[in-house]
Amino acid sequence: MRSQWAAAAALLAAALLASCGGDDDDAASTDGGEIEIVAESDADRMIGEDLVAYLDRNLEADPDEQESFDRACGDEPANPKVAAQCEQARATLDAYSSIDSVEVADGRITIVTGIEPGDEAATVAGQGLCDLIQGADVADFTPGSRILNDDDAEIAACVSR
Repeated sequence: MRSQWAAAAALLAAALLASCGGDDDDAASTDGGEIEIVAESDADRMIGEDLVAYLDRNLEADPDEQESFDRACGDEPANPKVAAQCEQARATLDAYSSIDSVEVADGRITIVTGIEPGDEAATVAGQGLCDLIQGADVADFTPGSRILNDDDAEIAACVSR
């Protein structure tokens, strides 16, 4: 029962943390700086703008949400599932702060970040960003979305629903 409560508390904390068309050089403001949106068409631009708005809404935490997250994830949680969820949340937040651009071509989304591929943290962060693309519900049935680093090395290939 205690482990179920811990898992529920971590999910709640993550949910609390999460609640927190023009020229191709338009950018949206985030804690990570400016996220450039590069799009081939007006429809693609709308996808990019909607995704960036979703990321901002779900990854910019306010102090109360951060406090809840810290309570659930501050010390290493005993439950391995809760610990993995906390690790993914932290890695995704780090990746969000390093997003340089969101590129959309024919509905396929490419998020370009400053994270380096090759270690477990990058894999976890890439999957977290893929999950957010799915959650944004902007192009989740379009195959081919991916997460790259600044040198075009693939961090994650997102699975479409």
